[in-house]
Amino acid sequence: MTTSSTITSRRIRRLAALSAGAAILAVAGTASAFPVINLPPRASFTATPSLALVGQHVAFDAGASTDVDGSITKYEWDLDGNGTYEVRSATIASTGTYFATAGAHTVRLRVTDNRGATGVTTRTVVVNRRPVALLTADRAVPNVGDVVGYRATGSYDPDGDAIAGYYWDMNGDGYFERYGASPYVQTSFSTPGMHRIGVMARDSRGANSIPVTLNVRVNDRPTAVISATPNPAVVDQLVQLSGSLSSDDRGIVKYEWDLDGNGTYETSTGASPRTTAMFTTLGPAKVGLQVTDTDGAVDRSTATITVNPAPVPDTSKPLVRITPLAVRMRGGYATFKVTCPVTEMSCAANLTVKGRSGNLHGQVIGRAAKIVPGGRTLAVHVRLTPKALRAIRRNGRIPATVIAVAKDAAGNVGTTSTKVTIRK
Repeated sequence: MTTSSTITSRRIRRLAALSAGAAILAVAGTASAFPVINLPPRASFTATPSLALVGQHVAFDAGASTDVDGSITKYEWDLDGNGTYEVRSATIASTGTYFATAGAHTVRLRVTDNRGATGVTTRTVVVNRRPVALLTADRAVPNVGDVVGYRATGSYDPDGDAIAGYYWDMNGDGYFERYGASPYVQTSFSTPGMHRIGVMARDSRGANSIPVTLNVRVNDRPTAVISATPNPAVVDQLVQLSGSLSSDDRGIVKYEWDLDGNGTYETSTGASPRTTAMFTTLGPAKVGLQVTDTDGAVDRSTATITVNPAPVPDTSKPLVRITPLAVRMRGGYATFKVTCPVTEMSCAANLTVKGRSGNLHGQVIGRAAKIVPGGRTLAVHVRLTPKALRAIRRNGRIPATVIAVAKDAAGNVGTTSTKVTIRK
């Protein structure tokens, strides 16, 4: 099948041949028989990019223009479509311009060959406005590990074209590594601090918006810690509770307590981490603490307090035992053994030795003190007075009384008196 373009090409070649033959004959002196035919040049140019953005430079290249029977000597451009060729060049086949408004713009090229013939062509350049991307977060300050959604649903194209897709920069490195048709993405962050999310909208003509970024501050959840003093406690004893060991990266603003273990934090101490509690029943008692940081994130902790029966008050007097009943004086000392009852925690014993005969009767001849653990027997060395020592050396022995006043851990005081003999 022979196409119209093929026929046209054949005609151009035939005319070119006739023109060349006519030129030869004209040189030979027979020009009157064959007039010279000049074929007009063919104007052609490209536009890069073919779909331009407002304010973007568009380059035009007329290098594909041709003249089959001569050469092109002039290129003229009408870049604003007003019919006037305001850009002209005899040698440069290219030019460029910027379009300040969106829409279809007509660009015209006129070429002139070496014999003055011209060829004209036009091209429509469609200038597009960028789409506009908008970005919002489902939550302003997420916590570490929380899955949060980010939306570009408000993005639009001012030319009325549809938004075809979205490029996402999920890690803030400036590279938009994710593309999809959905305006909604979800992500989480494993570390606290500042992070960045970015989006570019792409319209149906392939134009991208200016990137829009959103700075995201990621919060580290607080950590609730309870301490109780004393623990174990006894029934009806006041227990000091503290959450001062709790921590947060920006500070804890509220402490709430569950003092009855029912899961409801009924007691708020505001910014103070301390409170008290008293337990009236035996067994393990559970208390809870809920802390809230400046971003509203919470953490909870529980502690178990062992509640024991209240001890029976100790009212018994500690009565220590003094042995032996006869001791020897050695180096000016008389040594006695003091035994604290096994029922006591300890006995703080003060010994006073008094004479029982002669001029020593009723006189203090020695003192000493000793703390004796419960159920133990310890030696207590009592230094004797010089008068007592002379009496012992002179008489060989003296009778005496050891008075022991003891105080136990509960503050009870008991007194025992034991008659002894001190020998030389």
